[in-house]
Amino acid sequence: MGDVALRQSRYPEAETFYQRALSIFRQIGNRLGEANCAQSLGNVALHRARYAEAGEFYRHSLPIYRQICDRLGEANCVQSLGEIARMEARYAEAETLYQQALPIYRQIRGRLGEANRFRSLGDLARMQDQYAEAEQLYQQALPIFRQIGDHLGEASCLWSTAKLAALQHNLNLAREASELAADIYSTIGLTAQALQVRLEFTR
Repeated sequence: MGDVALRQSRYPEAETFYQRALSIFRQIGNRLGEANCAQSLGNVALHRARYAEAGEFYRHSLPIYRQICDRLGEANCVQSLGEIARMEARYAEAETLYQQALPIYRQIRGRLGEANRFRSLGDLARMQDQYAEAEQLYQQALPIFRQIGDHLGEASCLWSTAKLAALQHNLNLAREASELAADIYSTIGLTAQALQVRLEFTR
């Protein structure tokens, strides 16, 4: 129920469900459940730009994932800590964390994590005005999202591509990519994101 609320951007509700589940997992000593709930609470905080709080949740989950040998959970936590570093303009640290996550994703054949890593590095390059590198990274991420059928990742990657095109004054590509992203967001029920994307290039 927390996952559903998070996907629909109902963040206070998602937080409530995750906190309830976390308490139960701790009572029964389920370490994987505890780590997953703490990580999900970190995701909620990250979406709400509460970066310090998000970091605390991820740093709580990370050693648990390592103790129980959950490599996917470990990689996702490292990747998310990289996201926080990027949002806070700690670019060198963000890149280091993204690079730490990649070999884990490849070892476990985590194609979604690999795609997210390429997109995150693309966002990092874009924020540092490294446009050619950003474009190359988005082009690596997009086909993976499509191959594995991750429509949210595909839309997010297209939206990043649109923002990059706008920075390069290629408004035709920006509008085309943003429309594709908005259509996907609408299809998967994320109407608020679809509206935001459509408004961006109609102002």
